[in-house]
Amino acid sequence: MIVKEKVDFQDCNQALTFLKSKVTEEIDIRLYLEVNEFAIEELLREISFKFQSNIKKMAIVCNNESIESIRKITNKFYDSEVKFFEIQENTKAKKWIQLKA
Repeated sequence: MIVKEKVDFQDCNQALTFLKSKVTEEIDIRLYLEVNEFAIEELLREISFKFQSNIKKMAIVCNNESIESIRKITNKFYDSEVKFFEIQENTKAKKWIQLKA
């Protein structure tokens, strides 16, 4: 999932609908989020409430200035393994999350 603009409620609902269509209770989610503009708080909160038990790993790719703000959210809402990467490290992030680069 690549977020290019400010995320609004409708965007969150579309992302959550997509995840719901792919998730069963026994599946582990490996989530790759690439954030080009810091506006991801609402989506992260919603994902955590609905899929927290399914999320195994999360790679968050964003600019360096956003990392600490997003880290506060993930530390608060997620028990899963979360790792941060800068935009230029997106290939490394995809490999870490075990997605094709």
